[in-house]
Amino acid sequence: AEVPLMEPVGRLILGTCEITRSPAAVAIDHLERALEIAASIELPPSTSALEPDLLAFVHATLGLALAVGGRFDEAAAQLLAARARAFAGGHAPTCILVLALSTIALSLMTAYEKTLEWGREALALAEGRGFHTSEAQAHAMLGRARVALGEPAGLAEAEAGLAQAIEVGFRGGLCHYIEAAAEANQLAGRYERAHQLLDLAQRTYEATGEATFAGRVHRSRGMVYLGERKHEMAEAELRAALGPLE
Repeated sequence: AEVPLMEPVGRLILGTCEITRSPAAVAIDHLERALEIAASIELPPSTSALEPDLLAFVHATLGLALAVGGRFDEAAAQLLAARARAFAGGHAPTCILVLALSTIALSLMTAYEKTLEWGREALALAEGRGFHTSEAQAHAMLGRARVALGEPAGLAEAEAGLAQAIEVGFRGGLCHYIEAAAEANQLAGRYERAHQLLDLAQRTYEATGEATFAGRVHRSRGMVYLGERKHEMAEAELRAALGPLE
């Protein structure tokens, strides 16, 4: 049974890496192929204390890649499929990982109510189980969503999620958490802190080679400058976020 799993697992790993390093279409291609193969295999239920159901995890990761690519309707369909598969199997680690990962995609889609719902479910299931990365994901995205929905106390949760991600040594995708905390600070009018976090995000993606965060950081900084009423600087950042025009 291991040989048929090699390609979907390999493509899942490649697709996950490419989400933050290449145009979204590259990641989506790998993940769609992983999904096609995984769906054709009769997979046994996962019994591991940490390892998620492969098919559910591919659905969720593809949902994130689609959200990064701006294909929100397709992303939502994949997230729902991931959730359905996870809960049908009743495997708690799968449910935790799928729900927490999905909060990143839901936040990108500005589906803040759903971010709150799924994030809180993830945290309730994860309590005391050692899923520190999932907890960091959920707290960071929950905090950002809470601030966006007018709840200032969410700022502390966004910062706590980022601090937890840094504490556990999370590297790949760390800019997701930094960006969430920066945007929460921007929405709360804490512009100096937002700039500090965006500086950190830039240093991070330059060190890791996760080039897709460059445009997102430019966009976030543009929104900070807009809040500061520095319109020319905001325009320059937002133009930079678009990249060179063909």
